[in-house]
Amino acid sequence: KVPSWVGIPTSVALPFGSFEKVLSDELNKGVFEKLQILKEKLAAGDFGVLEEIRKTVLEVVAPPQLVQELKNKMQSSG
Repeated sequence: KVPSWVGIPTSVALPFGSFEKVLSDELNKGVFEKLQILKEKLAAGDFGVLEEIRKTVLEVVAPPQLVQELKNKMQSSG
């Protein structure tokens, strides 16, 4: 337990597999395809693509349904 004067930020945990689910959404089709190509290059030993993979992951868009569910959960938990 932490002292009362320590503020603990509200957080929500996403279930395992959430990233893959979001990535499979139509909104992220281009990101998914780009990641597939980069993963093939990585598997072939091209470790130079790691930074491009990181940048590509940042292009993922959260589907509106996920955003709404997260908002609802955060509001209901105070």
